[in-house]
Amino acid sequence: MMAAPHYYDAAEATPMVQQEEESNSLIQVVAYGCLVGAMCFGALAYNASVPSATQLSLATSTMTGRATNMMPSFGYRPGQVAPRSQDSSLNVVADDRPLNLDELSSRVDRPIPIPDKVKVELKDGVFTVEGPHGKLVRSVPPEVSIRQENGILMVYYDPSKRNSRAMFGLYQALFKNMVIGVSEKFTKKMEMVGVGYRAKVQGKQLILNVGKSHDVIMDIPEGIEVKVEENTKIEVTSIDNEALGQFCANVRKERPPEPYKGKGIRFAGEQIILKAGKK
Repeated sequence: MMAAPHYYDAAEATPMVQQEEESNSLIQVVAYGCLVGAMCFGALAYNASVPSATQLSLATSTMTGRATNMMPSFGYRPGQVAPRSQDSSLNVVADDRPLNLDELSSRVDRPIPIPDKVKVELKDGVFTVEGPHGKLVRSVPPEVSIRQENGILMVYYDPSKRNSRAMFGLYQALFKNMVIGVSEKFTKKMEMVGVGYRAKVQGKQLILNVGKSHDVIMDIPEGIEVKVEENTKIEVTSIDNEALGQFCANVRKERPPEPYKGKGIRFAGEQIILKAGKK
């Protein structure tokens, strides 16, 4: 026989319905509060990402207590304006603060000392460095500006422009490498490890024998000098640190060190982590 159906009366169903309605309303209130909070946080974040000139000036004095590499019109020095025209004064900072290595911070200001035999020139947005070993030229982006005085080169950035702080760090390093390159040159040494591995220079070509079915012939770019000692030691010299590093990376790519015996082309002093072989 089938059991008779059991029905709940209204007195039993009413508390359950009321409890479900209360939980649903609570969930709606919490969700609405989260949405409003997210909107407020987004508005505050957007306003904070576009600071005013007064906020930048206060932040500058609060962070370091002294002048930083911000451009004069954004709190570097009151009353100074960095020109932004398309004439020969492009990327030149109108700042009358005397430059002295004893008063500048190597971590904040990052001054670049200029040797006596090095000449630095900025004209029409093109930065030129000339020294005993050669001449290097690089264009200057509008996010940064430079100033030269008392044998010191300073790089400034405009905080109102996006990515200006990253461009400041990049071009400060590039300008510094240019000054060092024309005065001292850069040198990288490489080693070849492997039975029968050898290298030699013929004219403007570097010939590598690294265990392939043919010799690897690489053209030596202009401005790069290559010397080979003991058939396995390669010395590369150039005033351009960027071109030097790229050429050495291309040489190493022809036979990178393998992880079991370490055979290949490596930089001098490079540590190769070896894997355990089969036992």
